[in-house]
Amino acid sequence: MRYFILALSLFTLVSCGGKEVQSPTAVERVSSHDMLLQDIFWRSLYPTKQEQSVILFSTESFKPAPSDIAVLETDLNEDGRPDFIASIIHFKYFQNNSYPVFLMMQDTYGGYFRFMLDQRTANFDVKVLPEKSNGMQNLSIDGKVLIFDGKNYVSGL
Repeated sequence: MRYFILALSLFTLVSCGGKEVQSPTAVERVSSHDMLLQDIFWRSLYPTKQEQSVILFSTESFKPAPSDIAVLETDLNEDGRPDFIASIIHFKYFQNNSYPVFLMMQDTYGGYFRFMLDQRTANFDVKVLPEKSNGMQNLSIDGKVLIFDGKNYVSGL
């Protein structure tokens, strides 16, 4: 029994070494366009305790790969800079029959602000609608319309 506990402790130390779990924040600034997809992929805004433990204790073969990211490039506020809507389509992020949706908007300095939308997606059926609310185009995610209230996208119509 003593050897089992020792082996489990060593495995835990080795597999968790150098990993950081991020505390929740509403908006984050992403510094580089080149790091955009890596940032969407590697850091989730609101990981649950279960997601944190799954990420920390996973073997490499079960961790999400860059091919698990679905991305839609658009310009939601028509400022001429690309914005991205993305989701991690991987079984570890599958919760309540859906996946999280992230919105990345470029600022004037070339960095990105990231929002995690309350709406989740089952199959990344994301559409940018022609109508606008508070200077931003409305979104449709899996048939549910989201409007911009000045700070966040919220369910509307």
